[in-house]
Amino acid sequence: MIVFEPDFLDIVRRHPQILRQRSIDIYNEVKTWSQADRSALCEQIRASNDIENICKGNYKPGIIDRKANGFWKNLRDFFLDLYSQVLDGDGFRDKYHTALREHFNGFSEANKGITKCPICGIGELKKKEDECRDQYDHFLPKALYPLSSVNFENLVPSCKECNSFDAKGEEDTIGISTGKLFFPYDIDHKGISFEFHITKDDVEIENIVWKIDFSNQTGKPTKLLHGEKSTA
Repeated sequence: MIVFEPDFLDIVRRHPQILRQRSIDIYNEVKTWSQADRSALCEQIRASNDIENICKGNYKPGIIDRKANGFWKNLRDFFLDLYSQVLDGDGFRDKYHTALREHFNGFSEANKGITKCPICGIGELKKKEDECRDQYDHFLPKALYPLSSVNFENLVPSCKECNSFDAKGEEDTIGISTGKLFFPYDIDHKGISFEFHITKDDVEIENIVWKIDFSNQTGKPTKLLHGEKSTA
């Protein structure tokens, strides 16, 4: 028997295939597992949603991509549809009288001082007064890390250009990092100071050797992404 919280049960009934049937299928598979394996799955889901700990490099979630099959495909589809169809679906809106648009408006109002896209720092972010809203971009791509897809600490507003497939696609944020990532909702972050230096000039732009020195007031470790070296 599958037990849902009363508030969530109403939404489950509105999505008989996406939620109810998939939950039954997942349950029927997991009930044959050992208790140790079931506990490990629960811990995997929990740890995959501790975004700050992931960004610190203390936990590396496993990739569940389009090649997944069997149980893992079912689990992946379940979490992806929770975000794409349930979170902003009619059942959720009717039950809680809110939607992603209302969340965006509230986020925009609470962060009036942030006018530039936090991804590129160039594009202008839309405000609640605009007819359309910016997209919420998954910091850890949902196509690779679906267990983190319905987690607002894994969502950051981004301009249309940054959230386009051409700009980001399904690039693995963790895979291209140095092991640590900047946590998007770090309330202690005081900004980063940059200094750019050319160590070897050349008339051909592509032959110029340069470096970036940067530091932060909180003393957190920094890592150079491009250039010759960092003196942070």
